Amino acid sequence: MLDTPDELNVEMIRFYKTKNLRSGSQVNNKTRGGGTYTRTVDPHGDNLGAITGQHMLAKHDHIKWSLYQIMQYADFRAECEPKGLFRQFAQFMDESEGMRKREIIQPDFLFQRATGAYLGDVKTISFTTSNYGGRKRTEPHLAVNTRASKVHKEYLNKAKAADRKWNNTPQNAVGPIELRLNEFGAVRPFVFGFLGETNNAVRKLVKDIATVGARNLWRQMGQTSQVNAYGVLLGTFRRTVGVAAVRANARMKLRVLGTLLGRRDDSQFYRASREEARFREAEWDNYLHHGPRGQSDYHHGFEHCI
Repeated sequence: MLDTPDELNVEMIRFYKTKNLRSGSQVNNKTRGGGTYTRTVDPHGDNLGAITGQHMLAKHDHIKWSLYQIMQYADFRAECEPKGLFRQFAQFMDESEGMRKREIIQPDFLFQRATGAYLGDVKTISFTTSNYGGRKRTEPHLAVNTRASKVHKEYLNKAKAADRKWNNTPQNAVGPIELRLNEFGAVRPFVFGFLGETNNAVRKLVKDIATVGARNLWRQMGQTSQVNAYGVLLGTFRRTVGVAAVRANARMKLRVLGTLLGRRDDSQFYRASREEARFREAEWDNYLHHGPRGQSDYHHGFEHCI
């Protein structure tokens, strides 16, 4: 469920295309995102979800941790924000560099399977002309699938840039960091859209999690077979992930709108404290898994999470 009437109101207003009085009152005002972009607030508040910076990172992290939560429930083997995957392949990196920079590339997930390990990365897209223009506005899932097709190339470009910087790799050569990335195969993109829609990889991942969960949990669920448990878990996990995506968009709008109206301390806007508490719990789990290095490495909205 959406946690507050305000979150439900934001999404119902967007769905039925009626005027949102809160955001409508801000038409023609300018909002700055992360000190970089400026956007005009539209009558339905859609541009409130396209502000870059901490608000966008909070939306991303809410979806990411909701996805990881169902993985943990199903005992699906995955590591969230894995550490130390690429640092050892940067030959000339100064040890005085901060821990955050030393990760070089920070994926959202590392999956271990019998066929080998692979990486996964969560992406979100906002309602902008570039994301939802043309056919992408009307054809189901085209916007998220288009964004998903770019993720692995972004990782390759980051690896190439890191090789040139830290390994003195020539422009057209393959360096150690890129070779390390290639060991994981193509990065799996998990893209969540403005309307709560997802790309093909997310839907497949949720099915895989439900399959593992049914195998591990069908008896304690009181089901008569894994097949029955799979159906129950698949429906539950789909709702969990779908609501998380819609809720994350609604909360972002409320946070940005609260900043515009000077009401950052109102409980309905200032929900970051609750999310921060959940983050601290996740940080403690990370510390237990990785030790002190993991704790010092970890922070909300990791800057190298491309």
